[in-house]
Amino acid sequence: MAVWLSGKDRLPCNVCRATWLRYNQQPPCDTCYPGIHEYNKNLYRLYNIVGDQFIMGPTGPVALSLSAIMTGLKIIGIDPIDHEAAITKIKYFTSLICDKKRD
Repeated sequence: MAVWLSGKDRLPCNVCRATWLRYNQQPPCDTCYPGIHEYNKNLYRLYNIVGDQFIMGPTGPVALSLSAIMTGLKIIGIDPIDHEAAITKIKYFTSLICDKKRD
């Protein structure tokens, strides 16, 4: 999923949809989108909220803003007891995306 979210080697969804709809056909989203495992649903919800809040370095994105992550955790209602685990997951997930964006 991290590779898919990075946008590497695929068209952005809005461009793909517009292209298919231009020819009056449904886009093949079900064959492109990798789906979300139940274990990662909150991670995906969190990334959708804060995924544009990157801290930028000289070679591109390096991490997500911690204050944005904390705000996102509150928005989706993650119990404060689970914040540390959620932050660890989103940091790892984001590092994979950053690596792909820099490749």
